[in-house]
Amino acid sequence: MPFYDEDSDVLFLAGKGDGAIRFYEFLPSEEPKGMCQHLGQFSSPTPTAAACSIPRRSCDVSQTEIIRIYKIVKGQIMSLHFQVPRKFEFFAEDIYPPARGDEPNISKDKWFAGENANPKLVSLEGGFVAKDKAETGFKAAPVEASATPTDLKAAYEELKKRVAILEAELEKKDAIISELQSK
Repeated sequence: MPFYDEDSDVLFLAGKGDGAIRFYEFLPSEEPKGMCQHLGQFSSPTPTAAACSIPRRSCDVSQTEIIRIYKIVKGQIMSLHFQVPRKFEFFAEDIYPPARGDEPNISKDKWFAGENANPKLVSLEGGFVAKDKAETGFKAAPVEASATPTDLKAAYEELKKRVAILEAELEKKDAIISELQSK
């Protein structure tokens, strides 16, 4: 199952029944033999039943995430976050060129009539949130005493998302540790 990130020219390959997701960089300006460079792979002992990715505009640019792949394994959905290993205090313009937006550039009638148009591009800089250098570890979001059930449910959903992210990161680190120990 190929997932191509056109903004960074990186191809992610996930195979049904395979626990690994391999990624390659395409360099169109290179000679044919050097056009495709293996960057690495995510390894997992559980085989992939299916996988999909989300649009780039949904990635966490504050964490230099370039793609998020959802992998289905044994009745569970794993959220895998692929990040460029950088420590930035500012928006990384070189990693995040304008990406495809969610609004069409032409109407369906014009498209069915045979017209084409380039997609509308949006800047991802608006999603960047600078992190406080002193901010480390887990911090619970304060909930006011007068919080409504809706507020509590929203806080609960945010915490569930954070736990899922941390579990995926922990699984990646466990896989790396297992790989290093087996060498």
